[in-house]
Amino acid sequence: MQEYFKRFGGSEFVSCKSIYPQSIINLKKLEKKGLLIPRGEGNSYVEASFSDGSKSVNMSNFNKIINFDKERLIIELETGVTLGKLYNFLLAHDCYISIQPGYPIISIGGCIGANVHGKNPYKDGLFENIVEEMKLLDLKKNKILILNRKKNTTLFDLTLGGIGLTGIILSVKLKVKKIESFYIEKNALQVKSFFHAIDFLNKIKDDYEMFYVWIDLTTNNLEKSDGLLFTGDFKEEKKEKNLMTFKNQRNNDFKFNFYNKFSIKLINKVFKVKENNKKVIDLSSFLFPAVNNNIYFMLFGKSGLVEQQFIIPFGNIDKFLKNLQLLLKKENPLIVLATIKLFKGTQKYLNFRKNGYCITFDYCYDKRSIKFIKSLYKLITEYDGISNIIKDDLVKDKTIKKQYGKHFNEFKKKISDHMSGSIYSSNLSKRIGL
Repeated sequence: MQEYFKRFGGSEFVSCKSIYPQSIINLKKLEKKGLLIPRGEGNSYVEASFSDGSKSVNMSNFNKIINFDKERLIIELETGVTLGKLYNFLLAHDCYISIQPGYPIISIGGCIGANVHGKNPYKDGLFENIVEEMKLLDLKKNKILILNRKKNTTLFDLTLGGIGLTGIILSVKLKVKKIESFYIEKNALQVKSFFHAIDFLNKIKDDYEMFYVWIDLTTNNLEKSDGLLFTGDFKEEKKEKNLMTFKNQRNNDFKFNFYNKFSIKLINKVFKVKENNKKVIDLSSFLFPAVNNNIYFMLFGKSGLVEQQFIIPFGNIDKFLKNLQLLLKKENPLIVLATIKLFKGTQKYLNFRKNGYCITFDYCYDKRSIKFIKSLYKLITEYDGISNIIKDDLVKDKTIKKQYGKHFNEFKKKISDHMSGSIYSSNLSKRIGL
């Protein structure tokens, strides 16, 4: 069937043929269908699961939880299962998965293809750290492969963060964590500036289960941009566990963009007053903040938003921020949202993993923002930073090749060697030169 797809928060629709297989038998017949790309719930910030030249293979019918080993704390499930469905299932067993993005209507397959991070990538790393094993359908060989850290190891690594280019992941075994409470004590600590936030993160990085910084950048002045450092630790509460209720609400945007310098200042002022406290909240509210803040996305209007996320190495942050301040003063962008996290890890392939500070900016999708973003790419590259290809809808192959260097080349070569003529392609893969 013919459908129109757009990225999460986006405005431009792409006409794409889509397929909804019901079984592995259906999937095995796809080899003769031309270019393909797997699709989960379609809630990626980038066009990772569709292309005007490929058929999108929607995996939503592969949504069964296969087995849960309570002793080993290993769950096996099909990759069309959403984070929300998994959360509710594990709730009954006093368990959860420690690494997940902030929206429950994301498929497990999408988490694997993007190798996502959660609330504490400095401590927990990426989604790969909880993946034990995968079953991958290799349409070229017409067989199902077992991938883990002992068998088909190269393909295992390529598939984690492989943006759907290695094949169709049928099922996965994940490590889960046992917890005594499904409630979080959330605390907000004041930060006086962007620089203070950087220092503060380093001081508390080993003290909390989860943490991140929100910064008000409406001044475009790093020295005068205050904010809040949010921390979270499990809190024992004599309350009933609450099942999550959720639905995909991302098609209800307003007609016009409501964000401007005045409205953002007002919203941020209210946010600081509302959130500057200590409170106990449901774990799902901390893990999935986007559920209760759909209005944030709606206010961007039909033109949508663009998110830019990047890591700057610890040793380069001072020089980077000095030059970022000059760029902010010169171009005066409208940054709607800014956050900071700590990351730890070694670069490999296209995974968003590096020792450093992860900075995220949200913008309105307009010429002013695009101009600033392109200037910022040069600064990120100059200071040995990397952009997150799974968040950034504008970054092109030239920038990614510079930032990822040998890691990009190695990924491209190994994908080519594995596929011997790929049958998988998306607008994202084409945009970054794959």
